[in-house]
Amino acid sequence: MQKIGGEAYKHLFCGADLVSVVVSFFEGPAVFARLEQELSDISAKKESMVCKRSE
Repeated sequence: MQKIGGEAYKHLFCGADLVSVVVSFFEGPAVFARLEQELSDISAKKESMVCKRSE
């Protein structure tokens, strides 16, 4: 299964206001919960990296 969160994060980090998940509709509405979880995981990982550098 493709990680869509990483791809969405790249676009959002570069300034996108909106990302398309049309291709992922084959997965059904559950794709949005998975996307939210993947983005949350990425954000937490990035935050922990920043916190370690500032200590």
